[in-house]
Amino acid sequence: MRTTQDILDAQPQLHRDGKGGFTSWTLPKEVLFYIDRMVDDTSVTLETGAGVSTLLFALKGAEHTAIAHHPDEIENVRRYCMTHGISLERVDLINNRSEFALPNLPKIPLDFVLIDGRHAFPSPFVDWYFTVDRLKIGGIMLVDDTNLKTGQILKEFMSVDHRFELVKEFDNTVAFKKLETDITLFEFDRQPWMLVRNAD
Repeated sequence: MRTTQDILDAQPQLHRDGKGGFTSWTLPKEVLFYIDRMVDDTSVTLETGAGVSTLLFALKGAEHTAIAHHPDEIENVRRYCMTHGISLERVDLINNRSEFALPNLPKIPLDFVLIDGRHAFPSPFVDWYFTVDRLKIGGIMLVDDTNLKTGQILKEFMSVDHRFELVKEFDNTVAFKKLETDITLFEFDRQPWMLVRNAD
């Protein structure tokens, strides 16, 4: 297995389907190809959630961390990589809730973050909070499931904030480039999204 298309063609069944079997809840192919273009073996990357995207980060040779509170998914990713010749040498698979794992990770700067773990309130915001200040200037924050309210709020927040630039938008996924540091240090009166919301 050597390319993103190979992974897509294989349709790995990595997630519980709620009926005793497994299925593939993968990012859309255009989002996976975007990751393919943006990430290489010099990238330091992190995702909340695990699945086909994890296979792709591993295939690209990134120094990658995936956090998922689903031991079956973690084990399925390991097994799939082992049987399909995808190295996990530079991948750290963490079976834990992201709100517990993220604060304890080494504060290594990140080139690319994918928020695609739990979508229930407040999980995506917690994931964002513990990763956005580690993201390098010019790094990419990719938020999935913007059709859900939690993802929609993250999209709205970054869309009106001058510290981010919207660089790519898909049906239910958005990519922002970080333009400035110290994102979480500002009070509400220096957050454009809060000012807009309070003015409504």
